[in-house]
Amino acid sequence: MRHVCLLLLLGMPLLAQTAIDEIKLGSSLKLGMTKTEALAEVGKHFEAKQMEDGDHYVVFVKPPEGEKPRWEGMLTFKEGKLAGVERLWAYDDDEKSVAMAKSLFGALNNIVRSGKSTCVVEDQVSDAPDAQGETIYLNCGKRSIKISVAKVEGYKEDASVSELLEQ
Repeated sequence: MRHVCLLLLLGMPLLAQTAIDEIKLGSSLKLGMTKTEALAEVGKHFEAKQMEDGDHYVVFVKPPEGEKPRWEGMLTFKEGKLAGVERLWAYDDDEKSVAMAKSLFGALNNIVRSGKSTCVVEDQVSDAPDAQGETIYLNCGKRSIKISVAKVEGYKEDASVSELLEQ
């Protein structure tokens, strides 16, 4: 099954949420919520720490004694209302997170340099008895980014980021 939506390359969410102005960060957050409501919802699952500017809050999981916090996202408020939410999609393993982020950054950077900034996102799910996979394609003209996660019975789960050039 493929779903297509037009997005600008910069500032786009790669995965769909339940509504255009709603995102899950522990709980559902909706743009325009009051600061009190948003912080209460996030507080059900995470800690939130206000930044110096007063408009931004770092959202994190409080770690066990002696360990660093695990960052989950960022909240931005304007005039007491939720104006932006950043949700982190990353590995718990720092080394793998850095490698995957560098792969995605490199691929997206090449797309941006090609001069094409309006793209189409398509998803594809494969489900067979012995293999499952999910792939997202960010199609920007002749250039595309392919992000895949696959699991074949008897093998470890595999993930990849690829840049494609096709006619």
